Amino acid sequence: VMLSAGVKAIARASLQPAVRGAGALAGQWLPASSSSLLLRQRSFSSAAASDAVPSASTAHLDAWMKGAQSGMRPEDADIGDFFERLHKKMIARNPPRRADVLRFLMRCETKEDAQKAVTLLKAYRRWMPELCEEAGTLLIRACLRSGDLDLTLEVLAAHRQLRTELAKAACYDVLAALSKEGRIDEMLETFAYMRTAQPKVVSAKALGILAAGLGHAGQFTKATEFLLQTRAAGVKPSKFCYLVLLKGCNKAMDVADTRSAAELARTKIGKLMAEDKIKDAECVTLLSYSPPAVAEAATAEGGDAEVEKKE
Repeated sequence: VMLSAGVKAIARASLQPAVRGAGALAGQWLPASSSSLLLRQRSFSSAAASDAVPSASTAHLDAWMKGAQSGMRPEDADIGDFFERLHKKMIARNPPRRADVLRFLMRCETKEDAQKAVTLLKAYRRWMPELCEEAGTLLIRACLRSGDLDLTLEVLAAHRQLRTELAKAACYDVLAALSKEGRIDEMLETFAYMRTAQPKVVSAKALGILAAGLGHAGQFTKATEFLLQTRAAGVKPSKFCYLVLLKGCNKAMDVADTRSAAELARTKIGKLMAEDKIKDAECVTLLSYSPPAVAEAATAEGGDAEVEKKE
């Protein structure tokens, strides 16, 4: 085995100069169109190291984005011209490099840019044999930057048609944006869809985002039911989740119309905290909170009782 490996290594070393020489001759004698076609096919099939993109994880996506921004070419300064150049290549069945497509997605800021990004990926999907997680993350973040949540949800629903994969980070961004805008029903529907498309999205972080949205909207009963469902699925709520819900309950207790429902929800949440063995000083303080009106009434009743005893 060692002898065979040695022979192969010697053969490779002896063939490398010949291969380089053959490549030089091909570049010298082949027509310019043929040479550029070979180079284009090689760059499309295996991108150069400077334009390489992480394949299936978003762990290094931010680092790659910074590198891509620092290496932006001068001809890419105008995003409109950049789109036209890429789109014309696709129409001519001359696909651009994937790194250039992702670089365009990274630069989208307005609603018009986001629409162009969707158009670009629709044209480019024939050259993406597998779902691309980087493209999905960048496209959804481009839609969120543009402020068009409706387009974001459309892209989310059509992610497989666009040949994009749903990354957990992108899913969290969508849920947080819907929660911030108070679109609670759409937030819950989106999460239900994500659970089937991206099962890993069911986590303590997602639960915290959903709990924050439900708590700010005053839907404590639904928030408590949601907590029970996720706990039954094996996801343990974080301390942040309980803090958000308790703060919302205490705020609702200051209003007479929602006081009883909020107090009941707070009691249930306190029991769930005890079952999860979450011990936090701020949570304990929130559980012992009583509205000023209720506290004054309790003090007055105690004073009246003492006066009656003295009499």
